Amino acid sequence: MPKPPKTKPLAPLSIDLAARVPPELHDYVIDFLHDHRPSMCSCSLVCKAWLSSSRYHLFRNSTLRVTRWNFEKFLHFSSANGIHEHIGRLDLESHIIDEVFHHSEPTLQFNNDLKRFVNLPAVHYLRLHYHHDVFASTIGKAITENFGNIKELEFSSVHIDSFGTILEICQTLPSLRRLALCGLLLIGDEEDSREVLMAKVAAYPNLPNLTDFVFEAHRGNENVLRWLSAQRGLRLLAISRLATRAERSVFAEIIKAVGPQLTHLFLGPTNAAVDLITATNLQTLELRNITIAAPGTESVVNYVFPTLSSLLGRRAPPATLRTLVLNINVEFQTDIDTIQWDEIAPLLASADSLRRVDVGVSRHKKSLQGVICDQKLPAPRPYSIRVSDSDPKRNRFSLVNCSSTSA
Repeated sequence: MPKPPKTKPLAPLSIDLAARVPPELHDYVIDFLHDHRPSMCSCSLVCKAWLSSSRYHLFRNSTLRVTRWNFEKFLHFSSANGIHEHIGRLDLESHIIDEVFHHSEPTLQFNNDLKRFVNLPAVHYLRLHYHHDVFASTIGKAITENFGNIKELEFSSVHIDSFGTILEICQTLPSLRRLALCGLLLIGDEEDSREVLMAKVAAYPNLPNLTDFVFEAHRGNENVLRWLSAQRGLRLLAISRLATRAERSVFAEIIKAVGPQLTHLFLGPTNAAVDLITATNLQTLELRNITIAAPGTESVVNYVFPTLSSLLGRRAPPATLRTLVLNINVEFQTDIDTIQWDEIAPLLASADSLRRVDVGVSRHKKSLQGVICDQKLPAPRPYSIRVSDSDPKRNRFSLVNCSSTSA
C-alpha cells in the first residue's frame, strides 16, 4: 500500500500580512463565533490583536464558579492575567459541608470574603449560593462597592434575617433588572405577627427598574408575594409554589395588578386553578411539577385546564401565548389519563397565537410520547409539540433556567 504524500506544515501568516487585514474582519469572525467556546479559545491564541476581543466573549457571558477549592487561585488569576475587566458572570458558592471537608482548609465565607472580589467592573450577573450564617450588614456594602454594575442578582439557599434586607441591597444597585431568591430562608420574618408583617410590607421600597423576579422559599412567602403586587415594571415572574389559600389569594392580587404587562410566567404546583384572564400580553406560560395523585386518592391536577381556559378561552382581547410548557410528575403510565386532555386539546387547537407546546414527563417518556402526541393532543394542530424527559435540575427555580426558557 503506497504511503500518502508528505504535506508541509502550515506556516503562520507573516506579521506584515496579518497587519494588512482590516481589523473589522477580525471582529466579524470573532463576533460570529461569540457563543462557541472552543472557537473562542482558539481565536484567543491566533495573535495578540485577537486576544482582547476573544477574552471579552469568553468571560463576559460564561459563568465562572468560585468555591472554597479555587477561591484564592481565582483572586490571583483574575488580577495577574488581566481578565478581571472581562469577567461578566460570577457564581460564588460558600462553605460546603461534605465528606472531604477539613476545618484546616480555607473556606469561602460571604460575610468575610465578599469584599475581596475587587476590580471586577464588567460583572453583570452575581449568584451567592449556600450560606449557613445569617448575612452580616457588611454584605450589602460589599455588593454595592464591588459589584455596583450588576443587572442580575441571585440568592440561592441562604439565610437572611428579613426580606427588607434584600431590598436595601437592591436599592443601591441602579442597574439591577433581574432578581432571584431561590431556596431562601427568611429567619426574622417567620417570628413576626401578622400585624407586624403587614407593617413591614407597607414599608418595603419599590424597585421600579425590576423586570424579572424569580422566587422560591421554604417558608415566609406571603410578605414577598404582597410586595410583588406593587412592582408594576415586572415582565417575567416565577413562583415555585402556591401551597396555601392565603398565598393563592395574594397571587390573585398580583395577577390583577401586574398581569397586563407580564410576558413570561412560571408557576410551581398549586391545589387550585389560577385565573390569568388579566394576563393579556403573556407569551410564555410554564406549569412545573404538575403532581398526579397516587391511585385511589383524589386528583390534584384539576387546575391545569381551568388555568389554561382563563388564558386561552377569552376572545377579547385575543390570547398572545406563543409557548406553553407542562411539566408532569408521572408515577404510573396510566396516571397521564388523569389530566383533562379531552378539554385541553380543542382549547390549544383553537389558540391562533400558540406556536410551541413542550410536555415534560418524569417517567415513561418513551411510552408516553406517542400517547400524548397521537391520542391526547392529536393532529392537526397549529403548533409544534415535543415530549421529553423532565430534568430535575430544570424543575428547580433559578434565574438562569427560567430566563433561558423565555428567550
